[in-house]
Amino acid sequence: MGAQMTKIRTKRNSVNHLKVINNSSNLDTLLIGKRKFSNPENTNYLYKNDLQEQDGMIDLHYLHRLVFQSNFSAPIEERLKKGIKVLDLCCGEGTWTLEMANEYPNSFFVGIDILKNYPEQIKPPNVTFFQAGLYETIPFEDNSFDYIFLRNLGTTFTIDEWNRFIFKEVARITRENGFIELAGYPATFQNQGPLMTIGVEAVQQFLPTKGFEKKFMNRIPSWLGETELFWKIEIKEQNCPAGLWGGKLGEACARDVRRNGQSIKGFLMPALNMTNEEYENFFQDIIEELDKYHSYMIFRRVWAQPIKDASRD
Repeated sequence: MGAQMTKIRTKRNSVNHLKVINNSSNLDTLLIGKRKFSNPENTNYLYKNDLQEQDGMIDLHYLHRLVFQSNFSAPIEERLKKGIKVLDLCCGEGTWTLEMANEYPNSFFVGIDILKNYPEQIKPPNVTFFQAGLYETIPFEDNSFDYIFLRNLGTTFTIDEWNRFIFKEVARITRENGFIELAGYPATFQNQGPLMTIGVEAVQQFLPTKGFEKKFMNRIPSWLGETELFWKIEIKEQNCPAGLWGGKLGEACARDVRRNGQSIKGFLMPALNMTNEEYENFFQDIIEELDKYHSYMIFRRVWAQPIKDASRD
């Protein structure tokens, strides 16, 4: 693979040089039911790509923000105001990147994703997006970023990929005294009813068959420590009600449950040995069950700092 140097300019930043490897994936097309998905080669990603899913990811961004009443939790705000370099890894539609860029105009933001679902033309001057598949490396030079944000990546990379290169690469490209932050929610619910339990158990049985960690966000804090690449690991959790009983927040969470049910239908429906009609009825019953049992989710953010040579002294 050839490497290219990309100059990044903003009105408030001097010329910045980031090394970007041109390793975009070829895309295939996959049909599941009436939905058309882009399916990148060499990926295990379960949530495919169509307009319905993209809209769902944007909704999920606002759900995260509503739950925490913020876009991030790492103690980085003062630096953001002064001006730093930020990477949104696997940025998707770029919603988080764009919001942060508007809120912190002195900082420079980079979004990278395997698909071009992000805006290429209409965006703030302190934002740039790159298309790249992450297979063995994250294509930036050492110590490129002060802050790296990773969200909802539990079914993006396998356990092997996290252990083999993702953690190492994230640590490599984060500057000394910089921060990484991972955000998401576990696959389980608190106060989940019997039907939700059936669905969750089926998902948790399926994920390891594809190499994924079935309790990703629960494992992240200890996992970061086990790598010996990060320290000063902190956690913030916030409850999110699911269902009408939880007001507007609960309604938003219930919509995400419904979206998620459609997104994983391709593997969950056969795992449950259901017809399409049975599956749709099953998920409608789950939505109603949320109110009966007052189910809720625990959203989690975990942040840490990389251990550089100077940090070890």
